[in-house]
Amino acid sequence: APKGPSCARARPPLLPPLLPPLLLLLCLRTWCAPLGEFTFPDQRQGSLQDFQVVYPSRVDGSLRFLSHDLLYHEPLHQRDRWQVPADASLHYVFEHDGRQLHLNVTLNSGLLSAGYVLERQQGKTHRQGSRNTCHHTGDILEGAAVRGAVAVSTCNSLTGVLSFSHGEHYFIEPVRGVVRTEGSPQPHVVYKRDPIQRLASACISDAPGHAQSVERQRERWQRRHGPRRRIAQRSTSTERWVETLVVVDPKMVQYHGRDNIENYIFSIINMVSGLYHDASIGNPINIVLVRLIILEEDQEGLKIVHHADKTLASFCKWQKSLNSREEESNATRHDIAVLVTRKDLCVGMNRPCETLGLSHVSGMCQPHRSCNINEDTGLPLAFTVAHEMGHSLCYDQWPERGIGTSSGLS
Repeated sequence: APKGPSCARARPPLLPPLLPPLLLLLCLRTWCAPLGEFTFPDQRQGSLQDFQVVYPSRVDGSLRFLSHDLLYHEPLHQRDRWQVPADASLHYVFEHDGRQLHLNVTLNSGLLSAGYVLERQQGKTHRQGSRNTCHHTGDILEGAAVRGAVAVSTCNSLTGVLSFSHGEHYFIEPVRGVVRTEGSPQPHVVYKRDPIQRLASACISDAPGHAQSVERQRERWQRRHGPRRRIAQRSTSTERWVETLVVVDPKMVQYHGRDNIENYIFSIINMVSGLYHDASIGNPINIVLVRLIILEEDQEGLKIVHHADKTLASFCKWQKSLNSREEESNATRHDIAVLVTRKDLCVGMNRPCETLGLSHVSGMCQPHRSCNINEDTGLPLAFTVAHEMGHSLCYDQWPERGIGTSSGLS
């Protein structure tokens, strides 16, 4: 993909027909910058190397234009539900790589458990009964042909992952810092998932050889700490539900904001859920969020440091105690615990490096080992969480077009 939008790929807004030619030229230049000239107000987006800027529209099932307003929440009040049924499709279109892509999505009704609980540990507050109103999964269409799968959140324009059938993954998110006038298209950036990004930290050298060395070191750690016997593979395809606890540390709250962190985690888990619905995985796996714990201050008994091994050991012990306390009530018991942190993790040493996650191999059925830690890197975090869950589930090899690459597990 080129390093910026081209006029053939970024659709400008509709303009009055009698604009003077010079003004028309200026308007088109505003909405369709030449290659390499798009300027991002946001520093992180400005560092992207392989991207396109697109202008999605909301359309109906026949692809007739409805609105440039992309935000959609399922109505919360019963009296409003007739407007858009929960199982109804939403449709979005935009041009990418010279093709018109059509996202046909429905609400991910299985994202949250019926007894989902949010806990904020500072004030000991609990909230139960939240519903997913704006996180969707579905298909990528080009004409009548299905080109892949999509997991996207419509709470803040379009934010999610596009997984194409030929094996490439792209992220989509709104361009940050752009002042949008009412009725005008909202620019979004579509950028390719970098395989090295899964291993490398943004602040350290991301040379492929160095990143692969870190991954090999990570796998050696997992083999040393893993079980001695391989779990037998099942020949039948059985649908599974993985009830998931997510814990975010105080640095996450500081970075994303107290009011935004829950929705951010919903978006990430929605993408993880979409990745686990890839047909290449085999067994259908449903990722269900049963509990989200937001740590607003450091917790006694939980040590989150650069040293990934020590952080994982501490978190696994801490999360097991949570499940032990919930033995009398199954509402918030979890199958796996996921820690998300802004701390720069590193396997084997207490300093920052390229490690993005760590987990125990085939630990899912062992309460003290069914846990993983993950470094937040934005939307690519979804692949880190999915990859670490894969180790816990004892997948020997992820398909290249699915969640990751061969891990050499044993």
